[in-house]
Amino acid sequence: MSRYNDNCELLERQINEYNTAARATGKRINFKYGVYGVGETKMSFNACTFATRDEADRAGFELQMRWMGMEGFDTIETNDPVNYTFPHCAYRPIPV
Repeated sequence: MSRYNDNCELLERQINEYNTAARATGKRINFKYGVYGVGETKMSFNACTFATRDEADRAGFELQMRWMGMEGFDTIETNDPVNYTFPHCAYRPIPV
């Protein structure tokens, strides 16, 4: 198995363990970013939810560098389960 697949499997296991523990304790604080489109006053979100604020911030910043139609982004707390990770400046989906 390749090193990439090993890392993805490890991340998937860690996030599944995190989600399982969060459900068991009822305590879950995850993060997602929302973007402000040009001229918009409220944020728009996608389905990406991250385990840490740092991952959500990096993902939002990366998107801001690619999109011309947004004025900025903000990171918020959410109770949604983690379904993405953001290692090494690239999105990695985590099967739920």
